[in-house]
Amino acid sequence: MDKTLTLPKILIVDDKLANMQVLESILEDIDVTVIPALSGKEALTAAIHHDFALILMDVQMPIMDGFETAKLLFENTKTKHIPIIFVTAHSRDEKDVWKGYETGAVDYIFKPVQPAILNAKIKIFLEIYHKKHLESKYSKLQETNNNLLKVFKNQDEYVSNILIVDNVKANIQSLEKTLEKLDVTVIGALSGKEALSTAVAQDFALILITVEMPVMDGFETAKLLFENTKTKHIPIIFITEQRIDEEDVLNGYEIGAVDYLFKPIEPAILTNKIKLFIEIDQKKKLELKYSKLLQTNDVLRDVFKNQNDPEQKSINNLDKPFGTSVSEKMHGGGPLEEMYPDFFNSLVSDFKVLVEKAIETQVFKVGHNLSDGLNKITDELGAYKAGPRDVLKIYVNATQDLNSNVETDEKKHVISNEAKLLMIELMGNLVSFYRAGYFDYLS
Repeated sequence: MDKTLTLPKILIVDDKLANMQVLESILEDIDVTVIPALSGKEALTAAIHHDFALILMDVQMPIMDGFETAKLLFENTKTKHIPIIFVTAHSRDEKDVWKGYETGAVDYIFKPVQPAILNAKIKIFLEIYHKKHLESKYSKLQETNNNLLKVFKNQDEYVSNILIVDNVKANIQSLEKTLEKLDVTVIGALSGKEALSTAVAQDFALILITVEMPVMDGFETAKLLFENTKTKHIPIIFITEQRIDEEDVLNGYEIGAVDYLFKPIEPAILTNKIKLFIEIDQKKKLELKYSKLLQTNDVLRDVFKNQNDPEQKSINNLDKPFGTSVSEKMHGGGPLEEMYPDFFNSLVSDFKVLVEKAIETQVFKVGHNLSDGLNKITDELGAYKAGPRDVLKIYVNATQDLNSNVETDEKKHVISNEAKLLMIELMGNLVSFYRAGYFDYLS
């Protein structure tokens, strides 16, 4: 099959062929298919007939300029979802820039186009595009999993965390107020040193770093973040004064930043950019959930094959042999509850704490990091060669304990749902643990 048929498509709209060729040459190292349009009219036709990840739109075109073309694209139900970046040679006049954002654009690039800047921006939109296709695959997987995947129906994603780094507390508070309508948790750091320790301790969708800080400036902070294996994946946007020169801007992109914001920051521009990174963060959570569903589908199908039976009957069914080599390895010498009761009870207690944190995350939008707790339990289960029946028994005991102190059915339902989600993730972690070769190492 032709590889170009499966690559994301980018539409370049410019009435000058030379400009289009410059952009194409910059994009040649990225796995995309470039489709040209020499006018607004051609762009409208192409956008209807192709599935584009992004449109790069020149503003100054005859007959129908970039603003008019974008307006028509956003008015069409088939094309209104396509993100548009305006490419312009005009001065950075605030009115012109604001007009583009009002039209619906997500960003601007000014000529002459810097390859590092263009590539950094395009990578963001390709991640979002791949997220949409992943959602389609995830939806199909949900359909095939029948009752198992009812657990995931109508579940909200975890709230994304944003780290704002600025040595002036009032600046952090101002940005936090701007973002209060978005479904994010804002965490502040008053120095580069504080930012490094905070970023290691929690998961972040994005970091906003002010360049001009004493002791350790934004560039130094970002460099250290990108050198750390735990934080190198977090996208960074630099915030700086307008007076910064082009060399410093390029230095920021070379360090690894994905974008810049110049003070004073326009709220609409800030929120539009933040929304992109929230989407990417949700995509990563979706990828994790999708991967674990693939790994545990064979094991959990037996567990949930009859939702009407009591939970204990499902545990008894797990004594029957499973069909995969991985799940066969997951059985130790006997049930943990019988062989190591104290250890088993400590796992139940740890699991109950995670359930309570998960409920706080969903109900109160508190940004708890549940992954570390799940990984800790996984390592302990793996060390004792636990199996799926042990995981399910932990889930049942923890759920029963928590529900024993709850009066309303609604609260019991919330506890059961969150506990099931965590149990499935824990089961997936354990499958991954054995697939990674830990079982043979421990034998």
